[in-house]
Amino acid sequence: MTLNRRRKTDSENRLSQLSRVSHEVLYSVLGFLTGLASPVGAFILRYWLAEPDLKAEWIRQEIQYNHVFYAYMGIVTVASCGAATWASPSRCGT
Repeated sequence: MTLNRRRKTDSENRLSQLSRVSHEVLYSVLGFLTGLASPVGAFILRYWLAEPDLKAEWIRQEIQYNHVFYAYMGIVTVASCGAATWASPSRCGT
């Protein structure tokens, strides 16, 4: 007699692959994505508050005038969020 095994669906297969990833890597990727969303969120908030009439011109001037701010946020926030989330699970003993 043979056993009829049910084939895993793609979503079940992805979940089993995700459970094999260590918490340090998973949290670091989550921190990296959170840090990456920070400068994007700042740009969207400034765009929303400015309510520009000429959208393309405002975007060009905003990036030209505040490029150092967005570069700083893009580099430092991503690095700090990634490092903090990488260090937190190892300090907790998990």
